[in-house]
Amino acid sequence: MTRPKLFAPLLLLAGCIACSQAPAPSASRANATPAPGAGATTPAPDTALTPVPVFTDSRQAAIAAASADRAVADAAIAYLRALGPAGLDVLKQAHGAEIAFRLGEAATGSAPDAAAGDRVLRAFDKVSGQHDGWASGLYWHTDAETARAEARARGLPILNLYLLGTLDDEFC
Repeated sequence: MTRPKLFAPLLLLAGCIACSQAPAPSASRANATPAPGAGATTPAPDTALTPVPVFTDSRQAAIAAASADRAVADAAIAYLRALGPAGLDVLKQAHGAEIAFRLGEAATGSAPDAAAGDRVLRAFDKVSGQHDGWASGLYWHTDAETARAEARARGLPILNLYLLGTLDDEFC
């Protein structure tokens, strides 16, 4: 009997590999067409007309991950997420001042822009695969095979946790 992939997070914490698997997302609710008579007044935006950049440089993607343009930020986050733990490391390097401020480790000075800071935190949540990933610095794999391969390569055990939801949501 196989277990459903819905409940299989694995963790890399102090010598373990982290992996959290969630169900594949269904059609985006933001772009979903409402049912007739649902009272919607604005149509869903046509994202096919918006050019989305293709990133080839991780540093450029880390900076763009906090972009005010959501399509650019999402493309950059997807690129960094595909890099795995290295993508999270690049994001930490690019936005170290914001993280130091949030952790209370920043030198005294002016506070960073709140809206930009929120975008940085969102990028950390999505790239790390967990809510408040900026604070823990952990990367959560969403594919068990990738987690197993990394665990074998690094000689680390896998801590397997079962829970409902995705870890990058506040109330998973």
